[in-house]
Amino acid sequence: MLKTIAVVILALATVAVAAQTKTVEYTVEGQKYKAHLATPDKGEPIADILVFPEWWGVTDYAKHRANMLADLGYAALAVDLYGDGQTTGDPQDAAKLSSALKNDPKKLHAISQAALDAFQAQDNLNDRPVAATGYCFGGFAALEFARTGAPLAGVVTFHGDLGTKNSDGGKNVKGKLLICHGADDPMVTGNDVMMFQKEMDDAHITYAILILSGAQHSFTNPKADQYGLKGVAYNKAADDASWTAMKGFFGDLFQTVKQNQ
Repeated sequence: MLKTIAVVILALATVAVAAQTKTVEYTVEGQKYKAHLATPDKGEPIADILVFPEWWGVTDYAKHRANMLADLGYAALAVDLYGDGQTTGDPQDAAKLSSALKNDPKKLHAISQAALDAFQAQDNLNDRPVAATGYCFGGFAALEFARTGAPLAGVVTFHGDLGTKNSDGGKNVKGKLLICHGADDPMVTGNDVMMFQKEMDDAHITYAILILSGAQHSFTNPKADQYGLKGVAYNKAADDASWTAMKGFFGDLFQTVKQNQ
C-alpha cells in the first residue's frame, strides 16, 4: 500500500498580474543555453522559482507554466537543459536528450547551477528564497539538483521521475518536497514511489506525496495525448488539483521562510 501524506491546501494571498518575459542566457562547457524568464508585471516577486521542463525541452508549454507562476507573483525561469533552447516533439529524440543528462549527473548539475546563477544575476532577483518545480524528466532534474545540496527552499514535482543514481540519496536536500503523482502512471510505479519515500525517510526530509486517482503520466500537459504514447494522457482534474496543491505548498513555505528570517 502506498502511504499518501495529506497536503494542506492553503490560499495564496496574491493577486494575478500580467507577466513580463525575456530570454536569459548562460554557458556551460562552451554551449550556450537559452532559458525563459517570467516576472510579475508589478511589484517585487515573492520568491524565485526554477521550472524544469518535460523531456521535450523549453517548449511553449514550459514557458506557459513559468508565466503562470509569474501571474501568482513569483519570478520563474523555465530552464533550458539541452542548449540553444532546443526542443523536440519526437519521443526518440527526447529520450536520447534526457538520457544523456541522466547518465551525466555532473553535467546536469552544472547546467542547473548555471541556470540558477543566471537567474539570480537578473536585476532584483537575488535576495529571495529559491524553489523549483519539475515536470516528468524535469521532476527528475529538480530533485537531482536538490539532492546535490542546492539552496532550494522547496521542490514540487508533477509526474516526475523519482529515482536517482546519487549515492547520497536525499541526505543533502535542504528544503521541503511536494510530489504530485498519478495513481495510474506506468512510468513511475508504486514501487518507485515507495523507494523514494524510504530515501527521504532515511534522510529525515519533510515531504508530501499527493496521489491523484485516474491520472497517468504527463497528466498536466493538455497536449500529452497527441504524442500517442501508452500510459501518457492529460487529466484536467489532476492538473487542477496538483496546481492548487502547489499554490498551497508554496504559500505556506514562503510564509514560513519569511517568519524565520
